[in-house]
Amino acid sequence: MDGSCLSGVLKIAFAFGVLGIPFTPRNMGMAIFIAVLSGVALSGIPMGICR
Repeated sequence: MDGSCLSGVLKIAFAFGVLGIPFTPRNMGMAIFIAVLSGVALSGIPMGICR
């Protein structure tokens, strides 16, 4: 789960940079929250939805 959360935060930070949105502490908190939420969802479904 650690790698997926880090990857999620980096993807969000990259998208913010491309779109020109400032990466403020509030946005960073939202990015971390979304990354942890997606990491938990991915670790809960190890084989994916289509099995």
